[in-house]
This record gives sequence, C-alpha cells and structure tokens, in this order.
Amino acid sequence: MAQKLLDNRSHLYVRRVHDFFQRYHALAERDVTLSQAFSELALLIEVLQHYEQELHKTQEQHQDAYAALEAEHQYTMQLFEAAPAVYVVLRLDGTFRRVNQAAREVLQNDERALVGRALTYFVAEGQRRTVQTFVNTLPQHVTVQYINVDVQPPNGSITPICFAAVVARSPLGRPQELRLLGQPYQK
Repeated sequence: MAQKLLDNRSHLYVRRVHDFFQRYHALAERDVTLSQAFSELALLIEVLQHYEQELHKTQEQHQDAYAALEAEHQYTMQLFEAAPAVYVVLRLDGTFRRVNQAAREVLQNDERALVGRALTYFVAEGQRRTVQTFVNTLPQHVTVQYINVDVQPPNGSITPICFAAVVARSPLGRPQELRLLGQPYQK
C-alpha cells in the first residue's frame, strides 16, 4: 500500500516536471539560469528514480528473506512439536513459555494450562527448592547444565526426567529464555 502511494506520487511529480518543462522549454532556451535549473532538476529526477528502483529491489529482497525465515520458523516449530523428547522453554523466572507434545503428555496438561505456570509446580515436593535454585542460577552459565528432576503433575505419578538446559541469549549476550530438553529415565 505504502509502496503504491510512493510510486503514484513519484510518477505524478515526474509528469508535473515534464509538463512544466514542455510548457516553458522555449523560455528556458533563452534564460541560462532557468535552463540550468531544468537540467539539474532532470538529473535529480533520474537519480530519484534510480533510488526508487533500488528501494523497490531491496523491499523485494526483504520480503523474500522474511518468507524464508517464516518457512524456517514453521519447520522448526514442526520439529519442536514432533520431537519425542520433553522440550520446554521457560521464561527467566521459571514459568513455562512453550512446551512440546511430549512435555504436555508428561505434565498431563494442555499448553494453555501450562504457559505462565512455574515449572516447580510440576516437580515432586522434595525437589522444588533444588529445581528453583537451578533455574535461578542457570543464566549465569554459558555451557549446557544437567539436572535430574522428578516431574509430578498434580495428582499424578512421578516421572524422573534428565534435563539438559541452556540459556538462549540476545546478540548482546543477555539471557532471554531457558531451554530444557529432557528424556525420562528409570531410577
């Protein structure tokens, strides 16, 4: 929409200058200053048209890049959902941000019920403090950290899971979220 408006205005200005030049061309040939102004104006219009074309190409490249990123995002989300391992993404405070299908099955809840709830709510009573301390200190680490957790949904049975945890960081190195990949194991 904005591109169309810009194109229409650009063509309107070019047409106005062309009409003005046609109307006053004979006068411009006699007046050196006016002739020079017309020449400079024509040159500026050519430069602006060139930049307009470059801008249009850049916009197309950005749209292509966005489409590629969107396709990659969809692919990644499909892998995330289909992964047989328990995969949870936590906010820095330890609340669920995203959970895959395997995690929802272990936690016996749908995603809406999980997002925003604390991981420790689904941990066996005796481990809650240890898990919360792990979550709180995880942003200080730059390597993969491991923890064994007895996951227990309310009124459910305990499932021991070994989690590998990493911190997702911004390009400036600030912690953004915690990512835990887990596999149930037998004690």
